[in-house]
Amino acid sequence: MVPRIYSQNGSFKKLSILYLILFGMLFSIQNAHTQCTINYVGGDALDLDVDGAGMATGQDLIDLVQANATPSAGCSVGVFSDATGNTPFLPTEMYDCSTDLGTVITVYAKAEDIVVPTQASSGVISFDVTITDGEAPTFTTLAGNLDRTVDCDDATDLAAAQALVPVAVDNCTATANLIISKTSGTLVSTNGICGTITNTFTATDASGNVSVDFTQTITIEDNDVPTFTIPMDVTIECDESTAVTNTGDVTDEADNCDMAVNATFTDVTTPGACPNSYTITLSLIHI
Repeated sequence: MVPRIYSQNGSFKKLSILYLILFGMLFSIQNAHTQCTINYVGGDALDLDVDGAGMATGQDLIDLVQANATPSAGCSVGVFSDATGNTPFLPTEMYDCSTDLGTVITVYAKAEDIVVPTQASSGVISFDVTITDGEAPTFTTLAGNLDRTVDCDDATDLAAAQALVPVAVDNCTATANLIISKTSGTLVSTNGICGTITNTFTATDASGNVSVDFTQTITIEDNDVPTFTIPMDVTIECDESTAVTNTGDVTDEADNCDMAVNATFTDVTTPGACPNSYTITLSLIHI
């Protein structure tokens, strides 16, 4: 019923018509709804990754579906557990990677008008959501903890260093079941058989996720001085040659790491008490 509004000049008829027009316009606007639609952003087959604790929730699943189902303007997406779109999917559902990895959960989405959800809703579409593990293992062994320095002739220490393996953990795969792969490095020489060897390790879990590299550096050093026999002291005439072929040479140089060691010398001449007499002191070193 339209209320009667009287003006001072009695123009009731004009005001009533204006009121009816305005009321009709408001009623038409309130009930004008465009049919809602859903745009498949990532397709209808989705992967839901468990978190670092190996868990995922129903709310995670809802968020995933809504992130991949974009509604038309003025509409929102609801996620349901039934094909009729009447039973909302529970956000309290829990998924554990120890039992649910690979499980496919079918849910249903429907776009509804934000103002009046029962009007202008889209058709119900289904999404197949697979519980997956997308998190890679991590190494708990601290960087540098497997680095070693060994002597160049210590095969036992070198073998022990090469046998070291870092420890890794994963959100879903037990440590004992992780696959630790090693890429052995070759010697980068700094002097003969001395230098560094860099080994690289990766950890792979049951889902095929691969960790970042863990590196180990083995430094090989030569800490032992070479050996040789010092020639005997000799006395020669002043006109004789002072060459080592005449005064004595070193012929038995040896080293634990360097196979090409060679002794060389420097000499210091000290005048003697008599004319034309002097002493030559040779200092032998290896190169």
